[in-house]
Amino acid sequence: MCLQKKYELGFDRSLRASLENASLAEVDIPSDSNKNFDIVIQRHMVNQYKPFSELQKRTEEILAEINNKQVKL
Repeated sequence: MCLQKKYELGFDRSLRASLENASLAEVDIPSDSNKNFDIVIQRHMVNQYKPFSELQKRTEEILAEINNKQVKL
């Protein structure tokens, strides 16, 4: 589910996505004039999201490194 839908539907720590409430979500899938999936647009969307995904992954790695450090007093 894209993040925008997550916020539109109010999913957060207190309201987790479940089969019941996730069934309310609708996701628009790009299609061409013949109603076939438009792979070109979908790839473009993925490429736009990829840098954010990679940044999130790296941030999580750095946070894990910080949490694993020990401070000697």
